[in-house]
Amino acid sequence: MPAADQQPVDGYYITPRGHRIAAASVEWAATRSGGPGGQHANTTDSAVTVTIDVASTGLPPVLIER
Repeated sequence: MPAADQQPVDGYYITPRGHRIAAASVEWAATRSGGPGGQHANTTDSAVTVTIDVASTGLPPVLIER
């Protein structure tokens, strides 16, 4: 469910700083955004939650510890 410009390449997401994160360690979930609204408000999946299993990202230990 990542945005079109955030598709994994060869099984990895590339961060803006060039770090490679294993796509298998990232979970995307779209839900309906809560909050006030009237008729036809918040009728699409407009909130995204990204969960990352940091230990399985493949990042170097110095970055994982941060």
